[in-house]
Amino acid sequence: MYKNYTEWAHSRDPRLKREWADFGFSMQKDDYKRYKDDDQQPIDPLDVQEVFGEIMRMPPINSYRPRQRFSDTIEWGNELGAVLLDISPLGSFKSTIRRKITNLQGEVKWICKRVHPLIEEAISQNEIAKADDLYKEVVAASKGMIDSAAPEYDEWKTLVRHLYTKTRLQFPSYCMFAPKIKQMNENYFKIYFGMKGHGVEAPSASRVEQFDIDLLFDKEKGLIRCWGYDINSPTKGHKWAVQPSEWDEWFAPTQPIDEIVEAIINNLMVY
Repeated sequence: MYKNYTEWAHSRDPRLKREWADFGFSMQKDDYKRYKDDDQQPIDPLDVQEVFGEIMRMPPINSYRPRQRFSDTIEWGNELGAVLLDISPLGSFKSTIRRKITNLQGEVKWICKRVHPLIEEAISQNEIAKADDLYKEVVAASKGMIDSAAPEYDEWKTLVRHLYTKTRLQFPSYCMFAPKIKQMNENYFKIYFGMKGHGVEAPSASRVEQFDIDLLFDKEKGLIRCWGYDINSPTKGHKWAVQPSEWDEWFAPTQPIDEIVEAIINNLMVY
């Protein structure tokens, strides 16, 4: 039966005293496991090399065996339509899947297909299970027709509107309220966030004044480019200096809008 603190404090029933003053020592093994397995545990980052080792042993994709190019990158194939899995460092822990195409100028570009945050909570998932998940995502990204560049993009304004709507609903907690949007020209939009208080302290002992997402439809290349970056000032004073990009990805007009927006939002949320 429910009792409040006052009832407990004035009660002479020793059973009630023991119930409130248990401190967890009488928990059974199964009870402890349920407590231990909750979602309030410390972050336990994945062992990337163990994940990659598991992926390297998995079946070929489109007849291509996996090839580890760098310590953080695996590639399947080297022709158009090849797919690549990249895992970023812990500062922005995520996996990015890209596919190789050419732009209107004949240049090779890796377009972004999926971005997946890799913040793993303690004992929630092991490296083998995560390797299997990532492998399935790469397989999904490799299916279907290869995306292509185009000189016109009829859904350009729709993409901008959907991205802006999504950023108004989902953004990091240190950003101040919803973002604003500014049209730089017909093919270039800027979505920008203010920071709470007087700016967020950056690791470089500077202050983050603002975070910008730039979205550009490059008509000459026939592709969409999106990049996000801080605008910083010294701790004392205001300089508003543009910083290196946190991400810089290319997308094709033939990609579904939801796929593009989801990748950009996931980049934003691990920033």
